[in-house]
Amino acid sequence: MRRLVILVLLLAPVVVTAQEPRFEIIPTLAYRWGGSIEIDDQALHLRSYDVKVGDAGALALAFDLRLTEKMQVELMYSRQNTKLEDDQGLFGEEPSWIVPPGTSKILDADITYYHIGAIWDLTSGPNRWFIGGSGGVTHFNWDTPMKDDTRFSLSVLGGMKVKLNDRLDLRFGARVYWTDTDQGAARTQYVNHPDCAETCAYVYRYQEYLFQTELSVGLAISL
Repeated sequence: MRRLVILVLLLAPVVVTAQEPRFEIIPTLAYRWGGSIEIDDQALHLRSYDVKVGDAGALALAFDLRLTEKMQVELMYSRQNTKLEDDQGLFGEEPSWIVPPGTSKILDADITYYHIGAIWDLTSGPNRWFIGGSGGVTHFNWDTPMKDDTRFSLSVLGGMKVKLNDRLDLRFGARVYWTDTDQGAARTQYVNHPDCAETCAYVYRYQEYLFQTELSVGLAISL
């Protein structure tokens, strides 16, 4: 969070001196994939499993301030409602051993990004290619015993803006997110099972980093 505040302070003088600012609101639909957590089985199978974050849609809302003909500053909020997925029977698949068969709510997860960044138009005209980058935080909310967490993250993006009229643009984009997750933020779930080894527990932990990729389409509404 401290890094995000510093970034805002650095951008503030640029915003204040911007000539003829133009605001845009950009509601966006996206499809996002990538990312995983680790489950250390210290109960039955005595091994570690990588469990992926399920591919799922995401909703985003961005607020852009045009500083120059080619550059915009952007505030972005993006939320993905997803589930954890695995093929080892950890979460109710047959044979299951962490939760009863058929249980699914424990798999639910929400991943939310709060970012500030900049976008640069590479070309002019009604169809304009652009690139950009952003920084901020990622908030993880899990229904598993995994600890909820908020971590520093970055993203890079690129795409094309297609002009519809003086007030509306379609924005097609691709973005890659990198989140500095904390492997030390682990959570242990203790279980009772007659076939357990000496330590009947499962340890949920983040990987060292979490990467996600998305494709998106948004409608840029100029004010």
